[in-house]
Amino acid sequence: MPLFGKIYPYFRYDGYTTLPEKKSWKIVELENDFLKIKIFPEIGGKIWSVIDKRSGKEMFYGNEVVKFRDISLRGPWTSGGIEFNYGVIGHSPSCSFPVDYLVRNNKDGSVSCVVGTLDLLTRTYWSVEINLPKDKGWFTTKSLWHNRTGSPQPYYNWVNTAITAKNDLKLIYPGTYNIGHDGMLISYWPVDSIQKKNISLWRENNFKSNEYKSYHVVGRSGSYFGAYWESDNFGWLHYADREERLGKKMFSWALSDVGKIWEELLTDQNGQYIELQSGRLFNQNMVSSSLTPFKQILFQPYQTDVWTEYWFPFEEMKEVKNVTLTGAIDVEKNRNYYDISIYPLQAGEDTLTVYNNDGQIIKKEHVKLGVRQLFSLNIPVSDNEELTRIFYGNRLLWQNEDNRLNRPVKTVDDFDWDTGYGKYLRGRDLMGFRLYDRAEPYMKESLELNPNHIPSLVELARLYSHQMKYDSAFSVAQKALSIDTYDAAANYEYGCAAFRLKKYFDALDGFEVASLSESYRSAAYTKISEIYLVRKDLVQSLEYAQKSLVNNQNNIQGLQLAYLSYSLTGESKKAGETGKRILELDPLNHFVRFENYLKRGDTQALAEFKDGIRNEMPEQTYLELGTWYFQLNLPDRSLKILEQSPETPVVCYWKSFLNDALHAEDEKTVNLQKALEGKLSFQFPFREESKEILEWAIKEQPHWIPRYLLALLYRSRNRNNEAYNLMSSVREEV
Repeated sequence: MPLFGKIYPYFRYDGYTTLPEKKSWKIVELENDFLKIKIFPEIGGKIWSVIDKRSGKEMFYGNEVVKFRDISLRGPWTSGGIEFNYGVIGHSPSCSFPVDYLVRNNKDGSVSCVVGTLDLLTRTYWSVEINLPKDKGWFTTKSLWHNRTGSPQPYYNWVNTAITAKNDLKLIYPGTYNIGHDGMLISYWPVDSIQKKNISLWRENNFKSNEYKSYHVVGRSGSYFGAYWESDNFGWLHYADREERLGKKMFSWALSDVGKIWEELLTDQNGQYIELQSGRLFNQNMVSSSLTPFKQILFQPYQTDVWTEYWFPFEEMKEVKNVTLTGAIDVEKNRNYYDISIYPLQAGEDTLTVYNNDGQIIKKEHVKLGVRQLFSLNIPVSDNEELTRIFYGNRLLWQNEDNRLNRPVKTVDDFDWDTGYGKYLRGRDLMGFRLYDRAEPYMKESLELNPNHIPSLVELARLYSHQMKYDSAFSVAQKALSIDTYDAAANYEYGCAAFRLKKYFDALDGFEVASLSESYRSAAYTKISEIYLVRKDLVQSLEYAQKSLVNNQNNIQGLQLAYLSYSLTGESKKAGETGKRILELDPLNHFVRFENYLKRGDTQALAEFKDGIRNEMPEQTYLELGTWYFQLNLPDRSLKILEQSPETPVVCYWKSFLNDALHAEDEKTVNLQKALEGKLSFQFPFREESKEILEWAIKEQPHWIPRYLLALLYRSRNRNNEAYNLMSSVREEV
């Protein structure tokens, strides 16, 4: 049964066995002299285990069993390791299912496993390169996340790391307070002033014993977090440029029997765990967070975000004052001296320079650092003398400054949510959560209070486009432009609606004006490139594809458009160079491998393309690329890729439609019949491009199945009356 709402077109699993069974899982292992990593590509690409070979200890929580329980968006979830979540809030739809992956040796001597998949909820694509260097004390996870759609999408990314929970566990989180999912201030950090407990110590979270604990720690400028087990004299740290990972969260089940239940449900002998998480935003915001400063932001059209996170174990240091790629450092002041400890992450030879509070150098010496070889230094000081900065070469390792932040965590008391602007904000954020049915009333109420509020008009146009009501979207965007002809967002939505309506000159007009704004420039140029490709003006298409890359160099959509323009004009060398650039960014990219198959035409190239599609729903990968080619007026390419897809009713209707467009009558008839004979299980159309195909199928085939599929699509876009009318029109027995 389809489950409309937040997770459509995915399905959920209900009911979980209590009986264990032996099962083989595909495991990818990466290993160097320091670490041994196990990755499970069939369980969301999760890093299941990382063993520190020097100490023999597990860095995280290496669960020895796989016990799925009803926790994630789709139900199944299992504890342990490092889990990647992209799209909408929650344990992502792919977290317990197969994803695409490849393994490779790199020229620098490192090894990588790249995992990734298409998120059907947002139609965005993510991949993570898990890289283990040859000679460093860390491993990295490099994320690429691309909004391949022409519309804003929800912006949510959190990496969820499970670690072993023991009484001596201490959390290393720079911060001054913590906030909840609702954006509200919970307490100060690390000492909860209400409970009078140091909640950075896991054992001290034994208050409100029936409640789990969930803290988003904020308030200091810090680029690291981690954990330390005192009895083991062992811990691990996470480092990333701060703007790339603003969020630092801790989650723990209740420290009571209520929480211990989950030990039995999720493991056999590994005991309790807690989660340390890193995120793109400050908190994992729920809807009510919109009433605080921590609102929802959007993943803009054709935006590509790339970031790298570093993970590494450390020993023999109970405190951490800062982390850089040189290593972790602790600086402790005693009565008349300072103890300095550096835990190096890479080998180096350079000058260590120490400054005091008068700006004078009080220590300068040549220091050789070895990977994971603790370096210690004792520096005597006079009574009023303090250390202020420590450099290793040109890299600042530590500075003695107050890094507390003044960012507000409470909103103003007199903000009126019942104004037109207040209603707009509520509706805008609900759109950002994909809660379109709840967003629409707020947007319309906003316009009742202020009929000429341009941001509300823009969001309403965007909402109508989502509902596939392109005439309405065009009309609302027109009204916004009648108020301000240069409004970038209004011009962009005007262009999008016109493009769907095949009003190409109006679409070009909208995107051309939108491009005056830097925030919409790359997206607008990408759309203009698409229009020229549709109209077979390949020179212009290439020009605007290249323009789309000027201030968005990782725009994969723009790169693919450039590749197509080169390929279709016979410039194979430049197409090959562009394809190489795409694969450097996105090693799992299916478009480049398919184009390589079209160029070569041999069975090996076809096998290389198909072997790269290993995810849970391979037909969706074929459909995504096939619909993209169709949008660009390349029906032959669309059909060729769908001919390689597993056959489902939706795929067969697409192929029949394309057969018709390409005047292949016999194949059209065969595919129409196959659509009727295929299994309807888990067939949940969700792409707006399928509307035209299913409408065509209804005219071609007097049967309930295309009506049913189109009704599902309408229902998923909150067009309930049309869905009802379609199903009411069915006269034959089902």
